[in-house]
This record gives sequence, structure tokens and C-alpha cells, in this order.
Amino acid sequence: MVEVTPSGVQTTVPATGLSAPTGVAVDGSGDVFITDVNNNRVVKVTPSGVQTTVPTSGVIRPFYPAVDGRETSSSWIPETSGC
Repeated sequence: MVEVTPSGVQTTVPATGLSAPTGVAVDGSGDVFITDVNNNRVVKVTPSGVQTTVPTSGVIRPFYPAVDGRETSSSWIPETSGC
């Protein structure tokens, strides 16, 4: 996965162990959130490269992450039939 800044600088995001990543969102602090469908998880990668699994409850096959710029909330849209 590659991050591209508005000025065109490309950096590899150090995310490992992903199986079918489907969506990406970046919050105001530069944290990258990746939905990892086949592993039923959302992965957070900090600007310093630390990768953690975001605790989610009742989310199955998260598809598209959404974060607000203030880091006060995050949500995941689950896969639904017909999408």
C-alpha cells in the first residue's frame, strides 16, 4: 500500500498480514485505517509505522473506513449483499 502526499511524494505504508484490504481512510493525525475484509478487522497504522488492530464489536467484513478530522469517531461500513 502506498501513501501519496498532495505534493506527490510516495511512501510505502508498512501494513502486514492483510487479506483483501478494501478501503483506506486517514485521520487528522495521519493515522491510516485499512479495512481488512478476509480477516474481519480494521488495521490502524500510525505515522511512525506502528500497526494495531482497532477494537470493533459486531462488525463483520468491514469494507470502507470513515474517520473524522478530529479523531473523535470512526466507523466501518459492513459488506452487504448487492453492493
